[in-house]
Amino acid sequence: PRFGPGFVLVALYARAPGLDALGAMGVASVLNATAFVTGIFWFFRAYFRDRRASLFGLIVFFCSWYDAWHYSNVYQLKIFFSVASYPSTLTLGVTLLGFSGTLHVLRSERERALELTLLAVCWAFVFLTHPLTAALSFSGFVFLVAFEPGVPWRRRLVVGGTLHAGCVIASAWPYFQPWSVLSGGTRMEVDWVDDGVGAAIEEHANAKLHEFYRLDGIVDSLWLSLAGLPVLLYLLARRRYLFLPFGALAV
Repeated sequence: PRFGPGFVLVALYARAPGLDALGAMGVASVLNATAFVTGIFWFFRAYFRDRRASLFGLIVFFCSWYDAWHYSNVYQLKIFFSVASYPSTLTLGVTLLGFSGTLHVLRSERERALELTLLAVCWAFVFLTHPLTAALSFSGFVFLVAFEPGVPWRRRLVVGGTLHAGCVIASAWPYFQPWSVLSGGTRMEVDWVDDGVGAAIEEHANAKLHEFYRLDGIVDSLWLSLAGLPVLLYLLARRRYLFLPFGALAV
């Protein structure tokens, strides 16, 4: 699943000047970081209709983790440049850009075929680049389309259809099937996991849970973000910016 469109583009770019694998990863870091920061800028500015929102969004993304660990989809300023080359970083950046485009179409007077096509291509790119991150991106897209106020239901359905179209486009990718990755693959594809666990037991290795499944690690990393919980409850009670509380609940 690492043969997504982002890495393919980086590999083609790196081949021209003869960069090695580490050089290509450096290019990926620059590309991903640019997409990520640009996505934060445009989405927060568009969603809240306030130029200052981009600055607050940047602070929330990079400062909500109190003590982050080095892993995909973990964002804190002190570790960001060690995970910037990961495909999940590019996926989140393109997702935010896609959310910005979605808001533009929802708030327009009419839908344009070119804009809808670009949205469909955007969701295909997101799905192929990192299917696990895409699962969260797609739930956010559904909430954004459902809760944006003052939008006719016909337009909501048309814009929502770009997600379906994007998934269809992604299914034509020649290197792997994103649906198989998202569902865990076939038994043959994951047999090596069983072998690895068996070997670890035979060698009396100490198994260690991933940080995402360790309560103490989650609490240490995310307790600072709980400061935003009263704000989410307030928005839910006032029925304002419902994308935020429902999106947080989905995550």
